[in-house]
Amino acid sequence: MSFFHGLILGLGTAFIMGPVFFTLIRNSLQLGAKAGIAAAVGILASDIAVLAICYYLVSNSLESWLDHPMAVWVAIAVLLSFGFSFLFKKIAEFDESQTLRSRDFFSAFGQGFLINFANPVVFVIWIGFLSIGTSKYPESVLLFSIGILSGIFTTDLLKALFAHYIKRWIKKHYLHYIYRAIGLMLIFFGMRLLILELFK
Repeated sequence: MSFFHGLILGLGTAFIMGPVFFTLIRNSLQLGAKAGIAAAVGILASDIAVLAICYYLVSNSLESWLDHPMAVWVAIAVLLSFGFSFLFKKIAEFDESQTLRSRDFFSAFGQGFLINFANPVVFVIWIGFLSIGTSKYPESVLLFSIGILSGIFTTDLLKALFAHYIKRWIKKHYLHYIYRAIGLMLIFFGMRLLILELFK
């Protein structure tokens, strides 16, 4: 029961259109399905790391760290740097017959990991998930968490595959605007954090 409850919560994250969503879509459109999957694996690895940190450090010290200016500024720097990178990077043709280069694979993995891990909101969400798990399933929090991770990873894979599937009907001219829009969205999230930090 705990696993399926967690799975439903994880699948529910499919409707969250944050920085991770746009990074995942961009990698799948630009470099193909394998890059999208690599980004999804990076997000999964990041979620596991965040889960471990929250599980062992859920306390006032972790909450105060999330409110610490340094944590927020790191998130702002990551979002803005990737946003401007996506905004100005040239669009390269992707040949599906070629094997994805290791550099591209690790780049997609790293982007998924960093943007997810640097976002303080992800820590807050996982603290909420763990609060639910410890209150409802004190004996099977791990199984509950695995269910959530499974749901998140499943939705990320579906997003990556869907973006790759529709790419064949989108001309390169339009992809140019899609990538720029994704870059602008990441910049928007970074600027939003910046404004909240400056005027809190």
